[in-house]
Amino acid sequence: MKRVVVDMHNGLFADAIAQALRGFSSDFDVATSDGPEKTAELCELTSANILIMEVTAFSPWDMDERMKVRDEVKSRDPACKIVFVVDENSERELAEKV
Repeated sequence: MKRVVVDMHNGLFADAIAQALRGFSSDFDVATSDGPEKTAELCELTSANILIMEVTAFSPWDMDERMKVRDEVKSRDPACKIVFVVDENSERELAEKV
């Protein structure tokens, strides 16, 4: 079973991703982070295989802060895959950066 942590600024988007993963396959155990400051710890507690994080133009969801979370997760578990999600329609420049 793949363990996935979802950390999104938009709570509805986080719920939609979690539901889609659960509906896609029973092979996903999905946990939603209560905030960026809790994400690395949640990944460690759940032994997450995958971390999905939304990147926005605003702190604490901006690229610099997300890279800090990524670094912390990778230091605890180098095998955890990191996925960044960005709205390329409203954040074109940020999407290029991601």
